[in-house]
Amino acid sequence: MKIENDEYIVEYDDSEEVKSRVFDRLMEYFKEQESFCSEQIQQCDSSIIEAPIVLSDIADNIIKFEVEWK
Repeated sequence: MKIENDEYIVEYDDSEEVKSRVFDRLMEYFKEQESFCSEQIQQCDSSIIEAPIVLSDIADNIIKFEVEWK
């Protein structure tokens, strides 16, 4: 797949395998944090601290965005 605008082009894999791996990684986060609703996720310091790490892992190691800046 591709996302494109005046500033960048981003290509990424949106296969079922990648989608499944993203889901699995998110479920791992929810279980590790013992946070299963928005209130728990947003009010628990650990959930807030870990969220960017999880998103970074997903972006770099699962989806593997390829970005070209124009």
